[in-house]
Amino acid sequence: MRIILALVFALCTFQMAGAEESAADIEARIAALKAHTAAIEAETLAMRKEVWYDALYAKPRPTTFRAALAAEKEFLAGNPYWKEVNAPGLVKVCKALHDVQVACDYNTRGTITMFLAFYGKSLFPAAGGTNPYFTAADRERELARGDADPDNVFIGHPPQNDMLAAAVRKNAALFKNGDISAETVKKFWK
Repeated sequence: MRIILALVFALCTFQMAGAEESAADIEARIAALKAHTAAIEAETLAMRKEVWYDALYAKPRPTTFRAALAAEKEFLAGNPYWKEVNAPGLVKVCKALHDVQVACDYNTRGTITMFLAFYGKSLFPAAGGTNPYFTAADRERELARGDADPDNVFIGHPPQNDMLAAAVRKNAALFKNGDISAETVKKFWK
């Protein structure tokens, strides 16, 4: 948007300096500016890092949890929350995740909940009330704006960690070597 405003300003400044242009010249200049702006916007979009569940994600969608985790790690490069912490509130969830060979750091817990939500099994929809900072009304506002992200409001606080632990234990047999497929989630996750 700033580029468009700068280009319009340049056009107006040129005209205010007393330059005489025909209507056809002005329209040609505007068309060239629009084409140039569209090219810049396309290039910017192509350079933009996208998270795997974003509606604009250009690569094939991950169809396994491990692939989603790899895409998340690429997106969150340099993020410090890939390290597990030993906190009393994480004992149950970490035990459940470790039992299925999945790490228990914050980003991995967030990725598994998003993977489940993306494939239709959200543990933490906004309407569930498990996130005190994001309500069903907030979700309705997102949808009204056209937000296509899955309905997952995981923030990793104790009630959510306990719910995640219970869900993983209940579905532990579905994990194979720390992985689970989208197809398995859709068909068998309870």
